[in-house]
Amino acid sequence: LLRADRFLRDDTRLAPGRNEESYAQAFRLHWFARTKDVAALRPVVARLAAMQDRDGHWPHEYQNPFSTAVVVHALTLARRAGAEVPDPLLRRAADALLATRGDLGRQAYRVGEPPDPEKNSMSRTALCELAIYEGGRGPLGNVEQGLADYWKHVERLEAVRLCDYHSDGRLAGFFYFHAGFHTLEAAKAVGG
Repeated sequence: LLRADRFLRDDTRLAPGRNEESYAQAFRLHWFARTKDVAALRPVVARLAAMQDRDGHWPHEYQNPFSTAVVVHALTLARRAGAEVPDPLLRRAADALLATRGDLGRQAYRVGEPPDPEKNSMSRTALCELAIYEGGRGPLGNVEQGLADYWKHVERLEAVRLCDYHSDGRLAGFFYFHAGFHTLEAAKAVGG
């Protein structure tokens, strides 16, 4: 853990302006929030604030709801740990997520596309609903529905977890870990 901590604090390990920077910064926030290191949280929050695009998203290769929701949740954890996170940052992101939201919380895979069917959206619905809730734009009950959708289709995700490509519609092996972690974060918010 000490080696990992040193790694996470080393800004030379980041690739500024690259596709995965929003994820790298968000996961750093998870760690610094857990250790309650407000001094380390501040510059990461500032960097993410500067990275948010004009529509309210944090892109990953392209504008999409799932990377935006990952950042919103990490910023919320940073705020709870004592970092100053401006409300407009979270509200703009929540509004961006509402713009990609379809019936019953189904989310588009990319901004500009229609929302996916429930099975294809199951790995991001709970996380996106959590981010909308954390941005003050939706009820916690929508997060619960997203969790129910995840569990309804989790066997489909399990079936493709060893394939590193979209092998069942919009489900892919790499989602197994991405979706699992973030769905559990959403479950913690709901409790019970």
